[in-house]
Amino acid sequence: MPEIAPTRAPAHVRHGSNIGQPLTRRDGILKVTGTARYAADNHPPDTLYAVLAVSSIARGRVVFLDVAAAKAHVGVVEVMTPANKPALAQDPALADAHFNLARLYEQAGNQKDALRHLLAYRRLTQEH
Repeated sequence: MPEIAPTRAPAHVRHGSNIGQPLTRRDGILKVTGTARYAADNHPPDTLYAVLAVSSIARGRVVFLDVAAAKAHVGVVEVMTPANKPALAQDPALADAHFNLARLYEQAGNQKDALRHLLAYRRLTQEH
């Protein structure tokens, strides 16, 4: 019977893995010495900052917004409300998804959902 001898090489060497082995971080010395630059350390000129004003009343309903005081503060560029919010960009892939869903529903015999997705596809493609 042949004798089975364990290999001398550690498992990470035999299998080509770095698991359990120390790695040299490229930014390690910079972080330890406090000289590393983080994203929050960058302050490009003319950067605008956003501040959210949230309700202090749980499940409260906003019936009126008086933004005149907020706009009067020095440095305020704009106060966004539902009345002046910018439109969201429409994802062009969304129209393709509706078209593909319509085809799948049609193949499955579900005419109602197929028509619903075809109408959504038509609406999204006519807006552009």
